[in-house]
Amino acid sequence: MGWMEKYFWLFPRSVCDTVSGCKRIENGGGPFNCSAGASCDPGQPGSGTPALTPRLIFADVEAGIGVGFTMFMGNTDMHMFKMYGGQVHGVSAFLGAASSSGWE
Repeated sequence: MGWMEKYFWLFPRSVCDTVSGCKRIENGGGPFNCSAGASCDPGQPGSGTPALTPRLIFADVEAGIGVGFTMFMGNTDMHMFKMYGGQVHGVSAFLGAASSSGWE
């Protein structure tokens, strides 16, 4: 949960603890390296405004799967993460045009 909170709060400076073979798929396209176009800020989220405001974050710790929903550049944005051994092994992002998340 902490990794996903940091990911959304500091994006794109928060892509930390990914394995070298981590792949990212966006809307079924890719795969891209998980850290392409991103960096890893060693700090933790603090006060201020998050880069992306997560609307919902949940994780199945036993399965090593996490999901987060947010709005990003006029799109609803859902990210799914595959994690184990304290590292991220895969990311799938799904974006769809929307004027609102419907959660306001």
